This record gives sequence, structure tokens and C-alpha cells, in this order.
Amino acid sequence: MKLRETKKSLTEALVALAIQEQQLGKPDDARSHIDRAASLAPEDGRIAAIYAWLLLKQDRASLAQSYAEDAVRKDDDSEFAHKVLALAYYKNDHLQSAVDEFKRAKALDPSDSEVDYYLKATSREAKAEAEFLSDASTHFNMRYEGDKASPQLRNQILTVLERHFDDLVSSMGVLPRDPIVVVLYTNQTYFDVTQAPAWTAALNDGKLRIPVEGLTGVSAELSRVLKHELAHSFIRQATNGRCPVWLNEGLAQLLEPRSAAQFRSQLGKLFAGGHQAPLEALEGSFIGYNTGQAAVAYIESLAYVEYIRDTYGINRLSDMMRYLSEGESPEEALKSAIHDDYSQLEEEFSRHLR
Repeated sequence: MKLRETKKSLTEALVALAIQEQQLGKPDDARSHIDRAASLAPEDGRIAAIYAWLLLKQDRASLAQSYAEDAVRKDDDSEFAHKVLALAYYKNDHLQSAVDEFKRAKALDPSDSEVDYYLKATSREAKAEAEFLSDASTHFNMRYEGDKASPQLRNQILTVLERHFDDLVSSMGVLPRDPIVVVLYTNQTYFDVTQAPAWTAALNDGKLRIPVEGLTGVSAELSRVLKHELAHSFIRQATNGRCPVWLNEGLAQLLEPRSAAQFRSQLGKLFAGGHQAPLEALEGSFIGYNTGQAAVAYIESLAYVEYIRDTYGINRLSDMMRYLSEGESPEEALKSAIHDDYSQLEEEFSRHLR
């Protein structure tokens, strides 16, 4: 009896450690602890579900799916197991299976608002893409509406994405583990599915969503949009999903490549009048902004990131991403990288503009 209790206590401690290590940006240690917990309790569906959840946090959806399926087999009455399996199916682009699992999770716990949100969003997406066809390349799985994207356009998009993928691997030193899902939409379907504001040209919410209505080939502008959206996948992995939006969008624009130099006069007037957005306000999503607010937010984000690169060196941006991945807050990561907090960087940049 005592041995069994000791084993149970050790297992719980290992699970808690795994979750803590993931939160501290130590995915290898997290997997090591959960591996040991799973070996001590091989029939425990909750541990299998937590293992799957950790893998999803680490952008390893393919592997997460097998653990989540095992969790549901072991504990079919677990709302958490069905929720994690639904998320794994969704990440792997098995939309109808994801809908079915979200429904099962909702039936087990109707009060879970996160499940309710995902169920509505995934159902909307599954309905819109029910008749979509598939294509693929080395690092991308593409879905598209049959007669809305020509073979020439699809091939060009995949070719350009593969080129950008190689560039980003080289420049960022990050290699996404799972294939990246790309979905091509008509303009109306894009906005129906994403619920994105009209000013968005594309979207990366874990999948690259691209409106292509009327396009016959990849223009220079579309190529930049593709690289920008793809960059978000690399940044998410480099920071363990902890990147503040100002840094995320600034880096993605820098990687297009784009410069804020053309906006220097506009930025000067903005800062001189005290109408700039504070960095703290730019940590969260820009999706709720109107067109004008979004334009300013993007320009400021690019300008700050470009200023850090030019003043302190590109390695400081890499350092900041590493500190974020290790669990530091955005302002802590900034201070660790360049020894400035938000107010100091804002004042420094304002002086630079003057």
C-alpha cells in the first residue's frame, strides 16, 4: 500500500514538473519528466492527455495526435482528453474529426468556454472547406477550392513558400517539425472563415490562410506576404509561442524584407505629438484595430525592431526570442537583451527620431 502511494506521489510530482518546465521554456526537460510519469502509470489516460498537450505546445501536432488518441482510449469520459485530441486533429487539418471531438468534449463539460469557441470556429471552417482538394510539397500541405486556384498558381505558391522556408531556416536557425498547412480561399470565404478585419492581406493562426481570388501567379507583393506570414510560424517556434505582437510583426516585416525608413517623417510627427502607441499596448493582437490604428501599429513595430537591429545588432533580437522562449516576460526579455525596459526604449527611440 505504501509503495503504491509513493509511486502515485512520484508520478504526480513528475507531471507537475513537466508542466512547470514547459512553462519555463524547457521542452526537452518537460518531455523527460512526462516520459517518466507515463512509464510509472502506463494506463493513466490523464498523463497521456497531458503528454499530448505538451507536444501541442511544442508544435509537434503529428506526435501529439497519437498520444491524444491513446488518452481517449484509456479514459473516454475525460473532457480534457477529447479536447486535446480535437486540438491535435485541428492542427493536423482533420477538420471533421476535430469537430466531432469538440462536440464530445462539450457534451462532457458544457461550461468550457474554450471548447465552445473552438467548436464554433472549427465547424465554420469545416463547412467552408468540405469540398476543398489537397496538394503538398516537402514542407507544406495545401488545401484549396477546386476551380478557384489554377494548377500554375498552386505550384508557384508552393515553390515560393519552399524558397522562403529555406531562407528562414538559414536566417533564424529554426526548423519547424511538422508540415505547415496552407489554405487558399476566395476573398469571401477567407473573411467568412477567419472573421478577420478587411485590412488583412493574409493570416497565420497556425495555418497560412491566403485569399487568392483573381490571382494567376505569384507577384512580388504576394511573395512578400507569403514570407511575412510564414515567418510567424518560425517566430512562434523560436519563442515557444511567447512572442509579443509588436516583436512578432516587426520581425516578420523585417524578414520580408521591409524597412521603416520611408515612414520616418510620419513616425517623427507621431512621437512629437505624443500620439504613438506605448509598447505595452502593442503586446496583444492587432485584430481589433481599425485600418488606421493597424497601420500605425505595424509601422511602429517595424521601426522598433529595425532600431534594435541597427543600434544593438541582429543578435540582440535572437537573444530576446531566446529569453522569451525561456519564460521571461516581453519587457524582461527586452531588458535582458539590450538593458532597456519599455520606457527607456521608447525615450531612446524618440530621441533617435528627433
